[in-house]
Amino acid sequence: MGTTRLLYARALIHQMGWDRTVAREMCLVAQMTAEGAHAHWNPMDTTMPSTGATPYNSFGANGELHVWNYATASAGVEATLATLRQENMRPWTEVIARPRQPVEEMARAFGNCPWGGIGDMVPLEIVQAWVSKTRNYKSDANAWVDGPGSWPFRRSCKPL
Repeated sequence: MGTTRLLYARALIHQMGWDRTVAREMCLVAQMTAEGAHAHWNPMDTTMPSTGATPYNSFGANGELHVWNYATASAGVEATLATLRQENMRPWTEVIARPRQPVEEMARAFGNCPWGGIGDMVPLEIVQAWVSKTRNYKSDANAWVDGPGSWPFRRSCKPL
């Protein structure tokens, strides 16, 4: 059984040790929405390898880089956390970690990290579309994330 982008975002927020705020949830859901991923347990399309993962898609000069399908939800969350904790992600994660940051600032900071694949400002554009009501946040936040096995987190996003 799967989960939603919103609950996946909450699990990441909890595991990163950040206080849960609507702005943080929206920022992570915006990034997932921008990716539009359907990889198993990988809504942010991370390229972090993991035991048992299989390529979802390949890119690079010789197809040597991959977005992964993760074998379990826990593996997908751990790979995403490992990506967020990389030094090159700090320009984004430091802004997310700051108290009382507006979601627009968090999404804008995404342009300062090397996530790649999507346009640097796409998460910000998605947030702006939610604010202007030209895009539906609830629909994007409730988009399904799944893969083999089940979601191992409570609704509070603490592990079962």
